Amino acid sequence: GDWDSVEVDAHYNIKYLPVWGSIDKFVKGKLFTMNIGFGIYHGIYASTGFGINTKYFELGVQSFQRFTYESFNYLAYEKQEDESLEEIKDEKNNDKLVFQYGAGAYASLFIKKVTLSYNGNVYRPNKSIIINDPIPEISFATPYLFTNNFLVSYWYSDTIEFQLGVTNLLVDFNGGNWSLMAGISLWTF
Repeated sequence: GDWDSVEVDAHYNIKYLPVWGSIDKFVKGKLFTMNIGFGIYHGIYASTGFGINTKYFELGVQSFQRFTYESFNYLAYEKQEDESLEEIKDEKNNDKLVFQYGAGAYASLFIKKVTLSYNGNVYRPNKSIIINDPIPEISFATPYLFTNNFLVSYWYSDTIEFQLGVTNLLVDFNGGNWSLMAGISLWTF
């Protein structure tokens, strides 16, 4: 048959920590805001952002870089000169330390003591830099991963914020995995 296009069966496993948190520094002018943050969210990360902040809403863009663990298994067939196929696979399920980077956007609407927020980012696993294991024997494209966080928060006081939300992880634009999250933010002004 025609071996020009060969399917690859791959399994990508993201290692989530049961907790997350960050320390962020915000700088706000009359309209524009900038921020930098460090924390734990699917690994150790750093983020930067730039946006618009008003009394009623905010929106902006952000970037992130993180060290995390991932497991990436694959089974593929490589075409040989004699038209036969050689099986290439990695099914060891070993965790790999990787450096990932991505970009995203955020938006919030302020209604008195309640805030409705969205935060989303995108990255591609095979564009990660693998630290402690060699690159796979074959080159193939993996889908983009979109993380979408939808959050409702209530400001109990000027320094305490309670949060409840859901996270949706999409593979390209298909399907998705949902999870529930809750948190408390302590702010100093």
